[in-house]
Amino acid sequence: MNDAIINDMLKCARCGKCRSICPSFKENKWETTSARGRILLSLGLAKNQIKPTNQLISDIFSCFFCKNCSEQCPSGVNVSSIIEATRATLFNQGLLPPPIQVLLNNLDSSHNIFNLDQDDRLLWAMNVEELLEDRIQKKAEIGFFIGCLESFKGSLSGIPESLILIMDKLKIDFTVLGEEEWCCGNPYYIAGDSREITKKFAMHNIDQMKKVGVKTVITTCPGCYRVWSSMYPQIYGPLPFKVQHSSQFLAELINQKKLTIKKGLTQNIAFQDPCELGRHCGEYTAPRVVLQAIPGLQLIELANTKETSECCGGGGLVKALHPKLASTQGKNKLDQYDAKKIDLLITACPSCLDNYLNSLETCQSSIKIKDIHELVAEHLE
Repeated sequence: MNDAIINDMLKCARCGKCRSICPSFKENKWETTSARGRILLSLGLAKNQIKPTNQLISDIFSCFFCKNCSEQCPSGVNVSSIIEATRATLFNQGLLPPPIQVLLNNLDSSHNIFNLDQDDRLLWAMNVEELLEDRIQKKAEIGFFIGCLESFKGSLSGIPESLILIMDKLKIDFTVLGEEEWCCGNPYYIAGDSREITKKFAMHNIDQMKKVGVKTVITTCPGCYRVWSSMYPQIYGPLPFKVQHSSQFLAELINQKKLTIKKGLTQNIAFQDPCELGRHCGEYTAPRVVLQAIPGLQLIELANTKETSECCGGGGLVKALHPKLASTQGKNKLDQYDAKKIDLLITACPSCLDNYLNSLETCQSSIKIKDIHELVAEHLE
């Protein structure tokens, strides 16, 4: 680890603020699963004062990568960067937890996290097949990057399907890469890759978008968006096209009066800020612009919202290694929405939607959960 990272570790004043924030610590109650605990582990590892035991590795990979501790740290410690550096150290020493290594092996062999055939990347599109048949790997203004979760998990197929319906309704010129779309590489980056392997995925996806001449790449996945907008330029240099999360794309259309939603809604709505869209990329406004464009919609915010919003439990690769912890955090967050008597919870992230749907199976909540693109598509006339 470099001196800057170690110096950042030494800034930690051990005040314990992070203990009141970290969802992993609040569930496990072990100091080593709090931000300051992980910093102490990371410092000991960096100075060769402790060994990378299985417990240490497990604790480092119990971080949801939500960045809430970094956002609220009184000493200004960038905890997320420290966790990234520590995971990179473990990655380079071949010490990844087996479930994480399996995930990365899948990416190596099939270019997607599920190790499924790339020929099946468009199975999600069965309901919009006619709208897509002439748009696969075709020249277009907009390139829609779907991502692994929505491509291969049937419960999430409504997300890209809805955006296709919206763009078709608005007569937007778009294309998709189909089987030429590879994983964005985010799992490798979160697992600790120092961009060497991620570079292969980045260069392939960028080249494919260049081939079809797009001017803007949009994606419905905040993880994909963070990598495309932040990591890819570090690897490739300035990209030859604009990159937007789909909520930004829709908000722009609304502001330009190109998208008008006339069909109203009278339910109490809450919105889950995706960590990688919000704290990692600084976007809180666009999804709310989209929601507030729906007539009659009553948006209710929790006490902790936007910069201080608690994560859904679906990030940081925690679900691969600690599925119960991920599910419990999802349930805990749903309890907060239930306390506010929310009728409908809206997400703008496939990982959020996926984890909440799984968490619903373990609790008594009657709340309905829907993706923002599905909500917009349903209310277009």
